[in-house]
Amino acid sequence: MKLIDEKGKILGIVNIIDITVILLIIAAGFVLINSDFIRETATANKEEEKDVYITYFVNNIREVSVNAINEGDTVYQQDSQDVLGEIVKTEVENNTIMTTDEEGNVRYAEVPDRYNMYITIKSKAEFKGKDIEINNTTYKIGYVHLVDTEKIRFQGVIFGLDY
Repeated sequence: MKLIDEKGKILGIVNIIDITVILLIIAAGFVLINSDFIRETATANKEEEKDVYITYFVNNIREVSVNAINEGDTVYQQDSQDVLGEIVKTEVENNTIMTTDEEGNVRYAEVPDRYNMYITIKSKAEFKGKDIEINNTTYKIGYVHLVDTEKIRFQGVIFGLDY
């Protein structure tokens, strides 16, 4: 039995031209994988990580809760316990409710012993297109998240995202 028969097939199974084309495709694949073109494309598509400031609005909390949230505290994502960031700013205001007086006019009245709090957290985020992600969780204004510190767990609405 000959290595290449009269029809140009190797061992009577595969055509020599077919083998040559397959080897060329494999070689071109190796060249592309090891080229700078692939490395540059992967680097260009890599998510950019930057500092982001997330401001949470926490509504109708008591003074003991206000006192448990301090600048410098580390904040964790509630579900994964991954570090979200560090509290860099807190603002407290009296909680108010909308009510009406005897004449039907709308008034705002303070709720005794209840407060609203704005908590700003500094974190590192990945910017993936229109999304801001921290530890594979998307953050957008209006989203509600449960977050933990060493002392307290609170639920806040994202009021601001600055970067």
